[in-house]
Amino acid sequence: MAIYSTSGFLIFCLIQNSVANHANVHLKLPTEIRLGQQLKFDCETSSVISATKSRQWRGGANNKLLCYDGTTVDPTKYKEKMINQTNYELIVEEASENDLECPYACRVGFDIDQKFLKVNENNFVQLPDKKFTKVDYQMQNGQARLILVLFKVFPKPVCKLKNQERVLPETNATKSVVLYNVTYRLESSESIIPCGEQLDIECKVGKERYFVPVKNSITCNSSKTSKDSATSLVTIVGVCVACISFVGLAVLWAHCKRKKKHNGEYKRAVNKAEGMNLTI
Repeated sequence: MAIYSTSGFLIFCLIQNSVANHANVHLKLPTEIRLGQQLKFDCETSSVISATKSRQWRGGANNKLLCYDGTTVDPTKYKEKMINQTNYELIVEEASENDLECPYACRVGFDIDQKFLKVNENNFVQLPDKKFTKVDYQMQNGQARLILVLFKVFPKPVCKLKNQERVLPETNATKSVVLYNVTYRLESSESIIPCGEQLDIECKVGKERYFVPVKNSITCNSSKTSKDSATSLVTIVGVCVACISFVGLAVLWAHCKRKKKHNGEYKRAVNKAEGMNLTI
């Protein structure tokens, strides 16, 4: 019975110690995350931090030691800042994907609090990289095709043709640690946008809006250009034929009119001559 009592007491002490650890130290995660900018983790204790107690920060991709009593493993990446006697923070410079979706912990003496830095639409938005955004619009064999590819974006955007309120269907998406590469594809038996007009694509990325940079005019492919050229040529030829026919008819009508007038004058002259002969 003594053994069971001792074991129970030890378990009770461990539970109490675990609760105390979390109660004495409180870790606050960043509420707004932007790649390339600072991440700030705040650690607050319930009492003044004693000089005899060490301070530690752990976390990152490998959940490794980042800082010990103000000394960091990489001074260019991590810095510790004392706010007051009960509060201090860890600053992560130039946040990258590897700094996200990881556990982080602050420890004061034997007291520790650990949390997982998870990204979502409320705390993290990454707009697409404009340099690598791809847009391709073509007409082939009477079929219109629009392809849009967005790189390094979070969360997955919802994109549409702004001038038509037409949503672009997502056809493929790949993910690295956090960021997505997303492909959209729209096909139609009719022209999606008239050749030469501006193509406006608007994407909603979380709570932000992103306008896809597109040139003022879409280059039509050779098949469409040839078709348009042939249509224009047929139209021009038709107009020319119509004009020539009209001119020909006008000339013929004028000729007939002159001939009719000449015949009338000839008949009047003959009748006049016959009248004179009868008088004689």
